Amino acid sequence: NGDGLDDVLDALANENIRALFHDSADNTWIGLYQDIIRNAQEDDASGSSTTITRFTSADGLPNGAVTAIAETTDGTLWFGTASGGLSSFDPDAPDNPTPWKTFTTQDGWPGAPIKNLAAHADGSLWLATSDGLFHFDGTTFVAYQQADGLATLATNSLWITPGDATDIWVGTPDGVQRLDTSSVATYNASDGLDPGTVTQIAST
Repeated sequence: NGDGLDDVLDALANENIRALFHDSADNTWIGLYQDIIRNAQEDDASGSSTTITRFTSADGLPNGAVTAIAETTDGTLWFGTASGGLSSFDPDAPDNPTPWKTFTTQDGWPGAPIKNLAAHADGSLWLATSDGLFHFDGTTFVAYQQADGLATLATNSLWITPGDATDIWVGTPDGVQRLDTSSVATYNASDGLDPGTVTQIAST
């Protein structure tokens, strides 16, 4: 509604938006320089209302710009940051003293700035970073780098095709690459792609 939009705009005044995501529960998550804003739409007998919640380091969020947001199949929200690692938020435990969990170098995360996140149908997470592509199953981080077929360590964007037989599309400074379970295919200017860095990927 109009009032809800005004509330969101007020909350975002003078903010630098780094990431935007709409989850399966109809909440909009906005990644900022140090914080996250959740805009929750709630419907009841009296109509629709908006609840805006700001999460900061005091709530368990790591320091650093929130650069990417994704949701895995179990409903967990994931937040990638430019410097503080990877964080998860359990929406089913809002009253839990620690609904946030952060994965840092102590948990095996290499510490690379996260550029993008994409959730796989199997419940795992893929991470595009400046130091390669990473796969995270909730416990272990596995790196995919040039020795594995990546054209460059710098990966900027991700898209995973829907369904069980999924391909992972990766945007890089040298074009687009498609990963499946056994191979890596590269598409660049020689295939008709405009030269330059691929910063976002989507499908229609």
